[in-house]
Amino acid sequence: QTPQIVIFFFTAIALGLSERLNQVAAENWRAFSTQNYFDSHGVFAGVVYAAPLLALLFFQLINFLMSASQLLIKQKRHELRHEIAKKHAQESKKSQ
Repeated sequence: QTPQIVIFFFTAIALGLSERLNQVAAENWRAFSTQNYFDSHGVFAGVVYAAPLLALLFFQLINFLMSASQLLIKQKRHELRHEIAKKHAQESKKSQ
């Protein structure tokens, strides 16, 4: 889980920097392109750069929630088994 958390936060930071990256690319587009794709609204950067990152973050969040729910179910089952065993132990002591 730790690598996934690290990837999640780095991706979130990269997504947060997408507006600034669009501004820098709009100012320096001649250095790496023949056309200026980087408008003031950031549509190109949003579609090509930010949308895939946002999709990745969404799927990672769903995965986190599924993992947390499975862990919660596992813990609750363990707790219930422990309580049942404790009740059985108390009943067997009372019957003796």
